[in-house]
Amino acid sequence: MNKNISIMAIAGISKLNNKSLVIKLYSIIERVLNVTEEELKSKSRIRKNSDARKMFFNYLKDNTSYSLTELGFLLNRDHSTVIYSIKTNKIYCDTDKAYKENYEKIKNEFNNKIINYSLIEENIETVGFNTLEINENYKKQNRYEKK
Repeated sequence: MNKNISIMAIAGISKLNNKSLVIKLYSIIERVLNVTEEELKSKSRIRKNSDARKMFFNYLKDNTSYSLTELGFLLNRDHSTVIYSIKTNKIYCDTDKAYKENYEKIKNEFNNKIINYSLIEENIETVGFNTLEINENYKKQNRYEKK
């Protein structure tokens, strides 16, 4: 993974609050793994659903300040389930190539989404500043022309 991308992604993540991260992660998991938010929160033990939960918990644990209990609350699980999911996620990434590819897809798509959000946010701030500066200059010119 490119170090510049991960640094930019971390900078973007720090600008977002945890709630918006969770919402974005739900949508990315749904798009990449075809697992809905309801399926993530369900008691289903179907492999694709449980794998999606493992990826969800691991990604948020690495990129947010949520506690294990708070992470579990997001998907109606106990903190011990979160611990088990994170451990199992690491084992699967080491041993299951398809699992690791899916997890990498989620991480890359999420990082790209965060980078795009950060760039848009910076552009809005820059445009807002430039617009404000232009308006101030215009007001100054009009004051002199009116006299």
